Amino acid sequence: MLIEVTKDSIIQDPDFLATKCLKMAPADIERETELMKTAFEWVSDPKNGALGLASTQVGSKWRWFVMKNPNHKRAWLNKEAGGPVVIVINPKYRGNGTKRTCEESCFSIPGKAFKIHRTSSLIATFLKLNPETGETKQITTTYTGSSAQIFQHEFDHLRGLTIADRGE
Repeated sequence: MLIEVTKDSIIQDPDFLATKCLKMAPADIERETELMKTAFEWVSDPKNGALGLASTQVGSKWRWFVMKNPNHKRAWLNKEAGGPVVIVINPKYRGNGTKRTCEESCFSIPGKAFKIHRTSSLIATFLKLNPETGETKQITTTYTGSSAQIFQHEFDHLRGLTIADRGE
């Protein structure tokens, strides 16, 4: 499992990326907190150009990811990133919008872009980790537009899927 995140250290092995992640219990969250904070800091840093990062991309088997979500007003704000960033644990969602085609790229498949069909709106339920306090809070929220797209992209990683598996 990685402790430092860089573009070069993000896992690209398709076999590992095909891992389906496990639901996290409180003890698992406590053990993973430092790695989640590291991923949060990396996604928050504008120079990295990241919109999200899933646990499998940093060598973890647990159900969590970090995402920028410009449409989510209840997230803890990271002012250096210019907008909200959230750590999502044990997510579930259901689509409630129309399907749209998006072009996506991924740090685990560098240099390639794929056309992906995503729902334009979704209702998500998850634990949100506050990286400053370590506290978690159960959240149910609606994501639309780019936030919905980012959520679904990172969620796919937790299911062992990449854009290469889903795209054209």
